[in-house]
Amino acid sequence: MTLAYIVYFVIGVAVLAVLTLRLNQVGQQMGKCTQNAPTMQIILTSLITGFFTIGMGGLILLGLVLSSFAAPAPTTLILALGLMFVALGFAFTQAVSILRGAVADVIAQPS
Repeated sequence: MTLAYIVYFVIGVAVLAVLTLRLNQVGQQMGKCTQNAPTMQIILTSLITGFFTIGMGGLILLGLVLSSFAAPAPTTLILALGLMFVALGFAFTQAVSILRGAVADVIAQPS
């Protein structure tokens, strides 16, 4: 079971890191479209920090909850990875939506 937890956390942290880097790339591209790049950088930094922190907390909590199941390690690992992918996918989609709204707000502000 310990190997299953190690695999879960390695894959989980890798996916979270990739999504965080991708969110940074999306934000950098959106920031180039506005005249208020410093404001966009602050928004992007806070959004990425929140995404990574909440995502890591979710990974840890999901790993702890799934440790209470009596299922064998492969079944628990597959269930944990599936739930983790769904949760991080929803979180990434929400983060991009927030970023789009922030860009629209920054563009709408008079210079």
